[in-house]
Amino acid sequence: MERLDTKNKKWQSIYDEIKFKIGSGDYESGTIKIKDIIQKFSVSDITARRVLNELKKDGLVHSIRRKGTIILGKEKIKDIYLIVKDENLIYKSPLNTQIFTRIVNGFNASNFSKLFRKHIISLDFLLSNKEQFKEKDIIIFAEALLKVEKDKVEIDNEKIEQIKEFTPIIIHAFGKIEDLNVVGTDYYSGFFNAVRYLFKNGCRKIGFITGNINVCWYYPRFSGYIDGLKECGLEIIPELIKVTSGENPEEEKKAMEEMIKIKPDAIICANDYRAIRVLEWCNENKIKVPDDISIIGFDNINETKFTNPPLTTIDSKLELYGETVFKLFMKRKNNERVVDVFIKPEIIERESVKGVKL
Repeated sequence: MERLDTKNKKWQSIYDEIKFKIGSGDYESGTIKIKDIIQKFSVSDITARRVLNELKKDGLVHSIRRKGTIILGKEKIKDIYLIVKDENLIYKSPLNTQIFTRIVNGFNASNFSKLFRKHIISLDFLLSNKEQFKEKDIIIFAEALLKVEKDKVEIDNEKIEQIKEFTPIIIHAFGKIEDLNVVGTDYYSGFFNAVRYLFKNGCRKIGFITGNINVCWYYPRFSGYIDGLKECGLEIIPELIKVTSGENPEEEKKAMEEMIKIKPDAIICANDYRAIRVLEWCNENKIKVPDDISIIGFDNINETKFTNPPLTTIDSKLELYGETVFKLFMKRKNNERVVDVFIKPEIIERESVKGVKL
């Protein structure tokens, strides 16, 4: 036991010394290697690796292919620009606010955040001041590249052409965009897996409340739901598919009044706000959740932890966007191949789904 304590103190003292030198800017090199630690401090390979791993955990160093383990504090801080459609639009709905906050928090929590300084500006400002932003690292929220025409929302190809010269990375993307790199959530797999999850829990008549499926945000969710039913050998019942605007709670209530006549044993909602309204309707009408019906939402917003019962939901993993984008920028910097990334959502099990699991 004494020997173990001595080893622990050894790696800790080395870690503390290197950490202090990195913080003060006195470390001799912009990279750090295991062999350097072994030689300088006369320790074993195991101890050197422990030191390096602890430095990584604290965000002081990061391994990059072909470059080695870099000291983040030694890299020159670069400006990155987060481009939104309109800075005021972010705060016009609770959902938009939570989505934006979670994404930005992910950028702040990333180990790479020490290498980049963030600025939030509007797309109009970017396009009006192109010369100022040439050769800058640009990140554009996908919402800024959409156009709304009556009940249809689609990609604004004119804006796509205007931004290509910046070679931006598009985040919160709904799908691939030709000639641009994107980071988004794999909506299709999220809803496909939600159906399979409910099926494994004994559900056989699964309904779906969604937004307009002609909208790029909702079509992959709808497709995942339909293909999930097919995969599980379940019947597609048109009466159990309802479209609501998501803006008027009465629409979800009316949808449930119609759907409940067919006696579904589960409802998947395209987002958490719809699911919360469905849950409230069930409580008001003495329909027990999850005993009488199971409910799943999407987004994992804060409110889902406090509903009655707490809502099972699909986490879109928005906080991972920041780390993913930073890694793509580092790959570009090192002339490595950059590919689109669609992050797999995760089912967050709470208490609104009946736990049968056949």
